[in-house]
Amino acid sequence: AWKLKEENRLLELVDSEITDYDENEVYRFLVVALFCTQSTAQHRPTMKQVLEMLSKQVHLNEKALTEPGIYRWNSSVNTSGSFNKTPFPSSQVIKHKNYENQHQTSTQFSGTDIVTEVFPR
Repeated sequence: AWKLKEENRLLELVDSEITDYDENEVYRFLVVALFCTQSTAQHRPTMKQVLEMLSKQVHLNEKALTEPGIYRWNSSVNTSGSFNKTPFPSSQVIKHKNYENQHQTSTQFSGTDIVTEVFPR
């Protein structure tokens, strides 16, 4: 999506089977999605801001958009001539351990935050 945005072809994300739609509205929704996927959390809008961006005609400053960092694929050719595709460079592969107790499960990612899912009682 980011590459299409940079090439001014963002509407190519729309399913070709869909022919009757408001291009301005769809473009706006796609830009809001890009705002939500920026690599730095401080640059992402709050849910309240997202709702306003989707439901009101507020100005979207597209120049403030920064590239998403989560889904950047690293393609490289190895010595045998075949391609390696990994979601992150090998030095950034995430290793994790699961910790469990009676009411919650935590997954600790090396060098990052702890993600916790609370189970119902």
